[in-house]
Amino acid sequence: MLEIVVEGTVGAGKTSLVEILEKGMGMTGFYEMADPAADEILQKYYTDKRRWCLTMELFFLHKRFLQIKEASKVENAVMDRSMIGDFVFVKMQKDSGFLEEMEYELYNSFYQTMSKITPTPKLTIYIYCCVSTTLKRIRKRGRIYEMEVEKEYWRRLNAYYDEEF
Repeated sequence: MLEIVVEGTVGAGKTSLVEILEKGMGMTGFYEMADPAADEILQKYYTDKRRWCLTMELFFLHKRFLQIKEASKVENAVMDRSMIGDFVFVKMQKDSGFLEEMEYELYNSFYQTMSKITPTPKLTIYIYCCVSTTLKRIRKRGRIYEMEVEKEYWRRLNAYYDEEF
């Protein structure tokens, strides 16, 4: 059963908290980057946001949906990000011009359908992380495609997360 979802921007510490809950409380962790294809699609997205935005967002929505289905089969599941967090990114993408209205509506129709048939977690934990800390953690993590993203992108993402949570 999906007990807890941990939300926050890139580099907020979601994975670290899921690891703590997994080890310290015996929970079963479900991690965001568990699929090697995610790395490839993120690299493509950060290289050409307009071209790869919808593909990336639908990829993550589908993966998250499958992950939630798996998490609902085990006791005490904790997830690193949810479909709500994915939708925060999508809203920002649309407002930034990386998604056309028609693409946004397509994504939203999938999101709404999947949201209705997936369980809601008992608790959502939102980790706030300021942009300077996000940037430090991104540099430490060393994913080139994240390090090349402009600071304004991370600032805007924080604002969208703050609005949602």
